[in-house]
Parts: sequence; C-alpha cells; structure tokens
Amino acid sequence: MKNNNLILLKRFFSFILSMLIFMSVFFGTGIPVSAAMVTRGEAINYSSYIPGGSWQTHKYYIDGNLAYCVQSELAQVNDGDYGTIIETFDTYPLLCKVLFYGYGGPAYKMGEFFSGYGITLTDEQSYLYTHIAANYAYGGNVWHGLDEPTAEALHLTDWIKYCSNNVCLPENKHMTGGIVKIATPEGAQRIAYLDSFVFEPLSVSVDVKINFAKDKNTYGDASTHNAVYGLFDSADNELQRITLKIPAGSTTASGNFTYSFDTDGTYYVKEITAPTGYILDTTKYYFTVDTSAQSAVSADTHFVSVNSRELTFTKSDETPIRGKFSLIKKGSDGLPVKDAGFSAYLKSSLSLNADGTYNFSSATPVKITSLGDTILKSDANGKAESGLLDFGTYVIRETVVPAGYEACAPFEVTIDQNNVTVDVGNIYDALVPAKFKIIKIDAESNEVILKGGTKFKIFDVNNNTYVSIGGEDTFTTDNKGIVVTKDALPLGTYRIEEVESPDGYLLDSSPLVIVFDSTHPFTMDGKDKIITAQFTNTPKKGGVEIAKTGKGLTGFVNNKFVWTDVNLAGAVYEIHADEDIYSPDNKGHLIHTKDDLIGTLTTDSSGHAAMDNLYLGKYYLTEVTAPAGYVIDTTPKKFELSYNDSSTTPIISLNSFYDEKQNINLKLTKTDAETKNPLAGAEFGIYADEDIYAFDGTLLVSSGELITTAVSDTNGNIDFGLDFPFAKYMVKEIKAPENYVLSEDEFLFTAVFPASDVKEISFMNSWENTPVRGCLEITKEGESLADFKGGEFIWENKPLRGAVFNVFAKEDIYTFDEAKDATGNRILYYTKDQLIETIETDENGVAKTSNLPVGNYYFVETKAPYGMIIDTAPVDFSIEYKDQNTALVLTGKSIFNERQKINLKVTKTETGSSKNLSGGKFNLYADSDIKNINGEIIAPKGTLISQTEAVDGTVDFGLDLPHSVYKITEEKAPADYYENDEEYEVDLSYNDSTINNLNAELNIYDKRLPHFAKVMMRVKPAFKSKGKSNYITEDNGEGGYSIILYSDGPTLPVSTASNMWFCLFASSMLLLAGSFITMVILIKRKRERRKYE
Repeated sequence: MKNNNLILLKRFFSFILSMLIFMSVFFGTGIPVSAAMVTRGEAINYSSYIPGGSWQTHKYYIDGNLAYCVQSELAQVNDGDYGTIIETFDTYPLLCKVLFYGYGGPAYKMGEFFSGYGITLTDEQSYLYTHIAANYAYGGNVWHGLDEPTAEALHLTDWIKYCSNNVCLPENKHMTGGIVKIATPEGAQRIAYLDSFVFEPLSVSVDVKINFAKDKNTYGDASTHNAVYGLFDSADNELQRITLKIPAGSTTASGNFTYSFDTDGTYYVKEITAPTGYILDTTKYYFTVDTSAQSAVSADTHFVSVNSRELTFTKSDETPIRGKFSLIKKGSDGLPVKDAGFSAYLKSSLSLNADGTYNFSSATPVKITSLGDTILKSDANGKAESGLLDFGTYVIRETVVPAGYEACAPFEVTIDQNNVTVDVGNIYDALVPAKFKIIKIDAESNEVILKGGTKFKIFDVNNNTYVSIGGEDTFTTDNKGIVVTKDALPLGTYRIEEVESPDGYLLDSSPLVIVFDSTHPFTMDGKDKIITAQFTNTPKKGGVEIAKTGKGLTGFVNNKFVWTDVNLAGAVYEIHADEDIYSPDNKGHLIHTKDDLIGTLTTDSSGHAAMDNLYLGKYYLTEVTAPAGYVIDTTPKKFELSYNDSSTTPIISLNSFYDEKQNINLKLTKTDAETKNPLAGAEFGIYADEDIYAFDGTLLVSSGELITTAVSDTNGNIDFGLDFPFAKYMVKEIKAPENYVLSEDEFLFTAVFPASDVKEISFMNSWENTPVRGCLEITKEGESLADFKGGEFIWENKPLRGAVFNVFAKEDIYTFDEAKDATGNRILYYTKDQLIETIETDENGVAKTSNLPVGNYYFVETKAPYGMIIDTAPVDFSIEYKDQNTALVLTGKSIFNERQKINLKVTKTETGSSKNLSGGKFNLYADSDIKNINGEIIAPKGTLISQTEAVDGTVDFGLDLPHSVYKITEEKAPADYYENDEEYEVDLSYNDSTINNLNAELNIYDKRLPHFAKVMMRVKPAFKSKGKSNYITEDNGEGGYSIILYSDGPTLPVSTASNMWFCLFASSMLLLAGSFITMVILIKRKRERRKYE
C-alpha cells in the first residue's frame, strides 16, 4: 500500500467529506452521516503470505470495532476522527457476508473453511485474507494486490463463492439485511466494519402438478375425475388438498399444488379420495425441499423436475376396481348344463331397440375370461366364472345355447367392488322333449343286427307304468334292427326291457335304464330331439377243454432217477378254423377264414387249458410250444361245435394229449495220452453242479453231491446208465488205471432244454491218462583242483562237469494200455539193452535223463571228467509207480570219480657213471597256465612251483601236481661238478582216463671237475655268473690249461709251467674282482626286490 504521512491534509479532506455528508443529510439526500474514530494497528505485509505480494495493510478499528480497509489501491489511513456513511445489505450483500463469516465476524468460518484444504490460518493471515476479500466485494469483484491465478491458488476465489452461497446460518435462515459502517477519509482508503445484520427464515415456493396418464374410459366405466390428493409434511400433517378435474377437451384428469415451504425436509403427496372406479392408492410419493438451494427434488420415478421449483407428478399405475361374476347354468330339470356360452357388454355402450330390448347388433363384447376370450362357457357342473372385469354395469347375454335347450333372457351384473365375485345364482334353460330310438347291436361286432322281430317294452319309472303310444306298449325292430317311438317323451327315468331276442342270439334279460335329463346325450333329426339307446345281444357260442400229460421226474432212489406220468403245464396250442365261419347278424360278415388262427391255449399246473366264446363251427388244435423238456406233437386234433339250444353253451373235452420227454445222451471215453488207444479201468463220478428238484419242487440231489460212478470198459467207454434230467453236471476221474496219472480235468456241462422238436441232446467228452514217468538224476563228484597257495596245490571234493553216460533198458519195456500190434504182440517202448539216451553232467555235476516209463534200466560211464579215472561198471536203477497223483518219479544216483595222480621221478647222477649225487639246487616251473576247476588261472606260465636239492641222486619236489606242462632247471650243481644249464620240459597233460597214475622220469647228469679246479672252486665256491658255474678244460689245444670264467668270456693262454702260478694268481684276482662285482650287483638287486616286496 502507499504510505501517506500527510495527516493534516487527510484530516482536511475528512473535514470536507464530513461537511458534505452533513449537508446531504441536512438537505434531505437520504445518506446517513456520522463521525467515526479510526485507529490504525500493526502493519501486515502481503509478502508474508502471498507469493510476489508487495503491498501492505494495517489492522484498523472504528470506534473500537475491528475494521478493514476496502480500497487498497488508495493511501493508507492514519488515526483520527472521520466522517462515516452507512451502507445497507441491498447495496453490498457480498461485503456483508464476507465481514459476517470473516476474521472477527459474528459467524467466523474462515479457519474451518481453509482447514478443508489442509491450511491452518494464523490470526494475522486470517485478517489479511478477510481484508483482500472485503476489497474484492467492495471494489466491484476485482482483486487488489494479487492476480486472479494467485487468488485461485490461495483458494480465495473458493472462499468468495462460499461466502456468496452460504446463506443458511443460522439453520434454515438467510441474511436479509445488515448495516456496514464505512469511514471515509478524504483521498484515502475507506475503512469498513459490519455494524449489524438481519436473518429471516428461508422459504421456497414449489409447484407440484398432478397428472393422470389413463384416459377416463380406459377401465370400463371408471373415470379419473374427482380424485382428491393431499400435500403432507414428514409428520403426516396435511398442508394442502386439491381435487383433480378433467379439463374441457381432455380425457385425463389433472390438478396443481402451489405451496411456499419455509422448512427444509421431506414432503409427500398422497391420494385421499380415489377416482370413480379406482382403488384408493395409499402410497406416499415423497420429494425433498431444500430452502437454501431454493429447490425441490424427488427420487421417485413418478416425479419429473420441470425446474428447481416445479415438479410434475404423473400417475400411470392407478389400479382400477375389478371383479368377477359367477353363475350356475341349469336346465329346466334342475341339472347342470355344460358348454352354455355367455358374452358381456358394458351397459353404457348399448343402445335400445324400439321395443325396449338391447341392441346387440353393433355392440362389441368385452373380454370376459382370464384368457381374454369374449365368450364364457359353463363347465360340466354348469358353473361359469368370468375373469376380472373393470368397474361398471354389464349386460350378460347367452350367445352359445346347447342343443336341446332354449336360451335364457339377458341379465345385468354390476362390478363396483374390487376382487369381489358377484354371485348371479342359477340361470335356467328350458329342455326340449325327445323321441326314443332303440338299435339292436351285436355285442361282439358292435354292429347292428339286421334282423327284425326283437321286441321291447319301455317302463316309465316316474309314473310307475309302461309307456303306451297309440294303444301299443310293445315296440318291435324292423329288418334294420331299429325301432323309434312315434311320439316324444318328456323328461324322466325310463327302463327299456327286451322281451324277445333275434334268432341266433341269446336273450338279453338285463334292462337298460335311461335317465332323460339335461346330461343325457341326444341328436337332432330335423326338429325332433332323438335319444338313442343301443341294446346288445350276444351270439350263441361254445368252448373246448384239453388235458396234457407226460413223464415227469418224481424221485431219486438207489442212485437212479425215477420218472412217472404227470400233468404238464406250459403246453401251448393254437386253435384254427377248419372251415369259413360267418357272423349270425345277417350281414354276411366272415368271422374266420379256414385255417385262421382263432387263439391259443396254455396248460396250467393241472395240465388243463380251455377256451370258450367260440362261434359254432369246425376247428382243429395244433401244439406250437411243448412244455420245457418235452418233444412237441404237431399232429392236428379236430373238433366241432354244434348248436344245441338257446340257453346253453356247447363244450368239447379233449384228453388225448401226451408228450414224450426229451433225453440226454452222454458219450464219454478214456484214452492213453501217448498212444491214443482206449483205456480200461478208469473210474469216473458224475456230480450235480446245481440243486436238482423233482417235478413237484422237491429237492432230490444237492449241488456238489455225487450221483453215481462208472468204470471205463476195454473200449474206453464210460456209461453211467442213468436217465438224466436237464440240469448242470460235473464229471471227473476219481481213480486212474495203474501206472497212470489221475486226470484233473473236469467236464462241466449244462443240459438246457433244446428246441421242442429235438428228442435227444448229446454231450461228448474224452479224457486222457498220462503214463507215470520217471527221471534218473546222476550227481558226479570228485577231487578237483581248487587253488595254489604257499607253494602247495589245494584239492577239494567238487561237482564234476563233463561226465558222459549211456542209459540202457535192462529189460523189454511195454506200453501200459495192453495194446498190441498187427502181429498180436504187445507194443514196446524199449527192447532189452537198447541205448535210450546219452547224458552229460553240467556245471553242477548233474546229468538228467528224459522222462522214462516205469521199468528197469542201467547206465554206463563213457567219458570221465578231466583228470579223473573212468568207471565203466554198469549201474542199475528202476522207475517205479508210486501212486496216481505222482506223475514223475525221480531216481537219484551219486557217483564219485577217483582222481588220476602224477608221479614225477627226477634223478641226479654223475656223467659217465651211475653215481648218485646229492646237493645242488633244482627249480620246477609251470610251462603253461595252470587252471582250477572253475577255469581260473591259479599259476600262470613261468611260475616257480617248487625248489629243492638232490638227495642220494633223487630230486623230490614234494608236490601233488595237477596235469600240466612243466619245466625243470638246475640252478646250482652239486659240489665239485659242472653246472648243467639245460632246461627240461616235462609234459604231464591228461590224455588217458583209464590209468590210475601218470608216471614220469627224468635223469640229469653233471660232469665232475678236475682236481686242481676243485681246489680253486673250494677257494672261490661262490663264483658263478648268469646261473652257470665256471669250469676248467684240461687241454686248450696249445699245450697248456685254460680257465673259463664265463661261457662267453676271454681265454687266457699260459705257455709255460713257470707262468702257471702267475696265471692262476692273475686269474684269481680277476675272479675276486668278478666276485666283488657280482656281490655288489646281487646286493643291489636284493635291496630292490625287498623294496618291491
């Protein structure tokens, strides 16, 4: 704000303004003028609360009342007395509201309002915002000190709207007056405060228009005219009432409420008096009045808001008064009349004829039934009840008149109560009298008997006398079988009696009662009403009876079924015409053509069957279904039914009907399973596989019970010798012939009744018996090589594989079925000493024969297992019959083979003499892989088997050797002998199983050393190289001696004897050096070997 410190000038202008106000009042201008003391308080800067704001204001007080400058664009006001003007609410209503709700106002709302936006105002900020709003309201809705967007951002525009619209403080009242005092300093800002205010209750004038959507003649005679509606508040106080009228030129009623509401709340309109012909609607139709918004609204669909103060209420669902009427339609006899039809017309829509009757020619009937039909008909009880009819008076007219009746006169019905049925009561139609027509009918063909002469009488029950017309009380049919009374008979009960029947028919002595009333059917013959009565007669007929017998199961005695004659049920016979047969009614109807099937007869439990009602004539019987288990007899049986008298029925009895029973034939045989020849001596049993009952239902044999037994004959046939009934059976072998296995096969068969033309059914089965067989099982064992451990061969008893045996018959062995060949000799399995088969032991040492028949046998070993001694002695065994349940007999033999042993003899002698030598060292090596009995290598080729010395010329390795190839070497010669470096191969393979021991000899010779060489060798006995001893030759061919250190070493010549010692010394030195080198090598190798081990 602009800061003006010219207080004196300001006071001068205030003085001038005061004078102007005084003059205005004095001269009658109407502007009140008074003095006011303005006090300026602390300054408030816009910049503290308004972004970009640079203005400033102060807190002002007028005569101690908080005030606001309302012209921010002018200079500020200083303390002082100034003239004032008084402005009313009509001039500045918004300013009054801003000061009323603003800071320091009587109803301060600013803090509450801004808190809704999350803003908490300080007192200073509240004063500033009220100051800005007051400037806006006083200055013509223009913002001062900030622009429009800033005002919107600070929610000041929303605050102005709130002040402008918030007119309901206190509740249900609005501000209608007030005084604002405005200090008017000359040339400076005006200062204003709210001095007083006036509130008055809110009110709004609302128009409610009531319209009816239905026309006045929509529902019969009902009209929407004169309906009375009331206007009510929520406490059910009636505020106003109107009566609806139908304006000229309109067909619908309407009315209008105009009411000034000064209280907010819910109100409703309600029908007080229903229009003519309608049901009173007690529904309350609500709407809401908001005085502050100056509006009336409703959520009810009946209301439509024309504007905020006008509602239109349209009544489209007014419910008319509707009711029914009912009546009972009767004839003049008082009985109900069915299918009488009625139509209804609004009386107001009918005109009158000249005679005063209603004119229906151009009238339209209303819908009278619930289905919308225009004709209402009476039911079987004469009752007719309409559907719902609209309010009004109706003329009811009988438009459908049942035959034999006369229509009733029209009558009126008034519908003026809702859901009420008007009971019209009984409506009568007069009945027309009728003639009686009697027709003679064949009772079976249901056709007229074309024969005259049947005579009747008609008894009038009501008058207890017979009817007489023209002096005649008997009425006779003509050749058409019809009689009609000449005159009509009135209503009543009549009894028609037949007094004479037509020829060929039985008299019908049962009278026919006719109750002639409205319910009795009739026909019209021109103008005559005819009641027809049919009188039936039954033709005279006859019947036939038959009796059926046959053999039936009646007992079970001594394992035999007993059959005797019994009556048979279930036999079916057809009856055929044996000629053309005609009806007796003179119409020539062919009843049965020759051979026509007339019917069937089925015999009952007594064996009887009968058929009656057969026309007189010739017939024959044929059996078409025999009783179960019997053979049908298709031979026709003829008979004839002849007329005897008019009152009895002829019956023909036939008793010669007998059926043979059907039989069961069992064809059972027994054979040898191998030869297929018949087998005698097998015992069989036949068992019931279900309960077997006698013809009368008595239990004879229980299920599972043995019925009887039979033994097969020499032809293998099995005959039980029984006459079996039809049932389920089981046949099985219970004892087999000797040397045969019992058959476990069971023959199950069900004897089901076959077709009735089959006399016998057959069942066949064959059993085979398998001869008992035996099996020889030989177990072979012997001492077998198991392992090589610790320089020893280990031998254990083990099963032996590879033993071969021949099996022979020890005698002639025959088949057991006693069958013979063409020459009359029994059939052989095997002859004596016949080779039957060759068997060999497997890895388990077991050899088995095939299945052998019972008999005596022997076997011979033809090949021994490897390394074993063959045993060729024959061994006897037998296959013996044990019992019929043991199919295979097992015979076992255990055979032990001795092992062929090896004797290896090695001798050591001096070359050129027979001197036995001792000492030295000899090695025995495997020269081929040695395997145990399982084929595992236990000593590979090259393995050192044993090492020993010669003793008295014998080299004994001390082992139980297996068959193999070996190698013997001399590792060290006996003392004073040359070492033999030869390798000796010894083949100790198994070749001959018949010898007990395998003997082998080997002689090894060593040459003696010369004497001086012995000395040298004694001095250096350990000298050797590559397993060969050094030796000395006596003559080297140069006249001296040579010392051979190695077989491939140098030879040192010695030419003279004097040099011999030198040579020996030199040789000894060389030997010593060689020995030292050899020792070093041996020690080194020994260490390496230990390290390896």
